[in-house]
Amino acid sequence: MATPVFKFKNEFSEVEYFFIYNTGNECPVTKPMCLSNFLIYHLKSNRTFDGFIYCFKNIVNTGTSLTKSCYQTFFDEKEKKFYFENAEKDISFEVLRDSFVAMEFLINNLPTESELQNFVKIHLLSSIILFKGCEYYETLPSYDWALTKNINLFPDSLIDNDDLPF
Repeated sequence: MATPVFKFKNEFSEVEYFFIYNTGNECPVTKPMCLSNFLIYHLKSNRTFDGFIYCFKNIVNTGTSLTKSCYQTFFDEKEKKFYFENAEKDISFEVLRDSFVAMEFLINNLPTESELQNFVKIHLLSSIILFKGCEYYETLPSYDWALTKNINLFPDSLIDNDDLPF
């Protein structure tokens, strides 16, 4: 099971959103969030930055950490619409500023794991204070998401089961 990172840009606000995807069960692990919250999420959920740092240029150029894919072709239009509609909302000016600072730092440097952790702790203080908690950013496949993937959440075998106690 791989957990690649995907990125897309909101064409109206220029905000870039990042999210983690689970290729094993083909569903999102997190909702799309701005870069500063994405980095803080990594710290707070004890995820490492190694893979993110290694794949960062690919993420910027193609929209994914996957080497032979891109955001535009990996997801169909329904899925892209779902991610856009479920992206983090009401991002404060301070958090957006931190996201731009983080993007500039990552583009201009190739930090180590500890350098990126220190950068987040020192330079993204506003975002850390305003961080909504890991639970806010974690997602499970919802009924709406299942519909975009044409997944039947209520298979006939459950509905027609005579062994149900009711």
